[in-house]
Amino acid sequence: MKKNLVTLIRPPYVIPKASIFANKGVPALGLAYLSAITRRAGLEPYCIDSFARDMDRFTPIEGTNFIINGLTNTDTVGCIPKESKLIGLSCMFSSEWINTSKLIKEIKHKFPNALLVLGGEHVTADYEYILQNYPEVDYCILGEGENKFYSLLEALKSQESFIKSTPGLTYLDDVTKKIISNPISYRTKNIDEIPPPDWSGLNLEEFHSRLMGMSMMGKITIPMILSRGCPYQCTFCSSASMWTTRWVSRDIDQIVKEIKFYISEYKINHLDFFDLTAIVNKKWTQDFCKRMIDENLGITWSLPSGTRSEALTAETLYLIKKSGCTKITYAPESGSKIMSKKIKKKVNLENMLVSMRQAVKLGLVVKANIIFGFPDETNVDRLKNFFYIFKMALIGVHDVPCFAFTPYPGSELFDRLLREGKIKRDENYYEMLAELVYTKPVNRKSWNENLSPKAVPLLSLGGMSFFYSLQFLFRPFRFFKLLKNMHKNTPQTMLEAALANSYQDLWQGRRFEQKQTEIDKSNAA
Repeated sequence: MKKNLVTLIRPPYVIPKASIFANKGVPALGLAYLSAITRRAGLEPYCIDSFARDMDRFTPIEGTNFIINGLTNTDTVGCIPKESKLIGLSCMFSSEWINTSKLIKEIKHKFPNALLVLGGEHVTADYEYILQNYPEVDYCILGEGENKFYSLLEALKSQESFIKSTPGLTYLDDVTKKIISNPISYRTKNIDEIPPPDWSGLNLEEFHSRLMGMSMMGKITIPMILSRGCPYQCTFCSSASMWTTRWVSRDIDQIVKEIKFYISEYKINHLDFFDLTAIVNKKWTQDFCKRMIDENLGITWSLPSGTRSEALTAETLYLIKKSGCTKITYAPESGSKIMSKKIKKKVNLENMLVSMRQAVKLGLVVKANIIFGFPDETNVDRLKNFFYIFKMALIGVHDVPCFAFTPYPGSELFDRLLREGKIKRDENYYEMLAELVYTKPVNRKSWNENLSPKAVPLLSLGGMSFFYSLQFLFRPFRFFKLLKNMHKNTPQTMLEAALANSYQDLWQGRRFEQKQTEIDKSNAA
């Protein structure tokens, strides 16, 4: 077989011009897993991380309020080897579809005979719309993709005429115009059989030379996962459509082996664990931490995604801290017990506060997420949010980002709003989703009949202003620590990172260095 028959692409990031964050991407973990699967199939992948290849390039999308961070679509297509027979794209976030949809058109125009395959959480949630409206897409792979992608590669190697019967592929039948999903086990039965990520060709050095990471800047970090899936069914989350509710942990021996390889090969000193919900099984968590303590690997780690508190007892938190954890994120989402029940959060808010207090006392940097604007939220629920924010500031939580609710495809609330006629699934909706990313605090849309659009940013910005004012009032030394970290360019908290990014992107003009002549005309609205 020729080399580079398989090309894997992560499209560039799309950010609103008003976003407070940019240039804060992380290595493409999903592509690294698919690269490893491609090698297992006996093929050599060619990987294109469009963000990593040009991190400091910010190209306005003409006629819109968006910016592409990374290679333009034309440059991305120009990187694809001419012998490519299969081109795979990942689209994890619905806010990225506004540009990914343009990129697939440009790819198909230049490579009309190559198979164009899409995967990722957005694709899983919205495959019917994609297949019915984008004839450029040959196949979609839904959910956990490694085994399904491997089956496709094996078919590609043997008899291409049988590709349509490959287990796990979803496509639009040319004759019947019906969507076909070939049966296969939706989840991988044994995740320890999946080969470790293959980072060769994914520009890790670009991240490491800049000491970039999701939760820890100033260290050489790499993303990993300890588990897959989430056993909960929050109504605002789309993860169930991607992963189902089956949570499964990895073998601790394999995790430690992978970490040791990264230390040896890439000289890392920090890990970001990108699990949907890492802390589920108390015994497994404690066993993992004890193993990390025994190994004494000399690295730190953190959990940037929100996790549960049920298993985070005092003993567990002590082990987490001793094993090298620096940061942990809780996900109360609402301070109202009634609202928590409506969104199926199933948390004990008071017990979570106890856990947060213990984590702060142990020296962990603690972040907790709050969401305003759920469809059924009342004024009383919002007041309870502020009261809960007050409690978190009092006990010493470091960051409380307050997000505005956004209905994402694949979530229960999205389906409900679609049925109620409040959402129309079209290109205008995806442009709106790109506008409503959490890093853009202004010009939000309200999905609550008793909440005006103008009130949504006031609540989210007001909630954060309320929290940080209280934090510095209760603990003024943190303000001086913020100044110190900013001066040393080693931001640790979310607020410090936001200020650092705003300075680099806006005051130093990094985000707008490109001339208009560099604008990718193919991205025009």
